[in-house]
Amino acid sequence: MALPFADASFDAVVCQFGLMFYPDKAKSCSEVYRVLAPGGRYLFSVWDSHRYNPFARIAHEVARRFFPADPPQFYNVPFSCHQIDPIKELLIAEGFSGISVVVVRHEKESRMWRISRARRFKAIR
Repeated sequence: MALPFADASFDAVVCQFGLMFYPDKAKSCSEVYRVLAPGGRYLFSVWDSHRYNPFARIAHEVARRFFPADPPQFYNVPFSCHQIDPIKELLIAEGFSGISVVVVRHEKESRMWRISRARRFKAIR
């Protein structure tokens, strides 16, 4: 949120799975805009909602069961930038234009999940 670079220093800035963790997202975008040269590109990625991330959703639900009155919010933070319009509005407010959004779906089955399920079912028999 305070990049140690001069104005217009870069043609491109890339931020992989970081934007959602900044406490002041507007300030972070403002800093990126500041260090980009005219016509520069800002490429970043964020995770989608719990709806499309079952592992994280399950972890959040389990943690919530242990703390029903005041559930921890740390499983929400990584998935806090899943709505496209608010992010676009944030970028526009900081000076960006020509914004393009691409949603990429990537599914991967965990080998450990298969082992864990197999052991659980084996123990039930």
